[in-house]
Amino acid sequence: MPQTEQTNNGDYEFILKEHTFEGVGYARRISWTAGSGKVIISGSNTITRTISTDSTEANGILDAWDSITVENTNFRLVKTIIN
Repeated sequence: MPQTEQTNNGDYEFILKEHTFEGVGYARRISWTAGSGKVIISGSNTITRTISTDSTEANGILDAWDSITVENTNFRLVKTIIN
């Protein structure tokens, strides 16, 4: 089971059933490997969007206070420092 703010130990983790990582007060990096799942990004200052995970994404940025819902995806979420 993923941690509250990131995947376990900041490593890739296969998330089969829908799981939401709530928004936090700092940006996070998101990555996934190509597959048949989806991610949904939403937040108060973000247009909600659903993204198919049919291609690999490496080190994208999830803005502070945005939440992300993940399903059927090999996914990684970690805290990052952006200057």
